[in-house]
Amino acid sequence: MGHYSAFQISHAAALNAERLSVRILFLAALLCLSGNAHASNTIQICIGDFPPYNSRSLPKNGPVIEIATEAFRRSGYQMQFKFT
Repeated sequence: MGHYSAFQISHAAALNAERLSVRILFLAALLCLSGNAHASNTIQICIGDFPPYNSRSLPKNGPVIEIATEAFRRSGYQMQFKFT
């Protein structure tokens, strides 16, 4: 096995975190398509702080939240989220 630098490890962890965030948002989008979601145009999601992707301390709560909010808006849904 080779030796990895701290940068390589942290970069790999960041990529894994980004993939996880995208999977969570994809799952939330699938919930929009369920019969229950059509009763209301509001999607409610609970999330945790996960800087630099999403956090209460980031502008617009981070790029993942900003992108997801816009994607839902374009689909006719309002996204409400709460940090846990």
